[in-house]
Amino acid sequence: MALHLNLLHEEILEQRQRQRDPLKIGILVLASCGALLFLYYAWNAYQTLEIKSKLNSVEAEWKKLEPKVTQAQKRSAELTNIINTTRVLDDYIDNRFFWGPFLEKLSRCVPPNAQLTSLEGTVLEDDKGVTITIDGLAAAREPRSAAEDLRQMLLEHGGKPRRHQCPDVALHLVRHPQSKRVC
Repeated sequence: MALHLNLLHEEILEQRQRQRDPLKIGILVLASCGALLFLYYAWNAYQTLEIKSKLNSVEAEWKKLEPKVTQAQKRSAELTNIINTTRVLDDYIDNRFFWGPFLEKLSRCVPPNAQLTSLEGTVLEDDKGVTITIDGLAAAREPRSAAEDLRQMLLEHGGKPRRHQCPDVALHLVRHPQSKRVC
């Protein structure tokens, strides 16, 4: 059997201890962590530069489009204003009172023994209708009966009251001064 003698035992032990030295291992670990952090920050810096370049290109594109967008917004505001004005005018037209049909019915309903002297119409607020006051002279014996006849004829010709067609009518007929009363 051969005998192994290690004459370099102390040097080998010293070399192993140098290799396992905690300070050396700590420095290697710290250096590797530093290298990883450097790579991480370099990658983040690259992404930041890429994002900034995209931002610059988007800002340049926005500078080109901004006048068109503001012009479109102004045009949109103008069109909205025109639409609102049109709606107001449509409401005004839809809610108006049609005098022509009423005056035509009134002319048909006035009896021959009555004469209208004034016609006053008032449009009520909040679309509640129209009030018309009619004054006149009657050559009949009883002006009240002539007024009632005229009112009844207006109701018959007007049919049931509809919006914009049959207003509230107040009649005031007085006896004509030249008519003779026959008893």
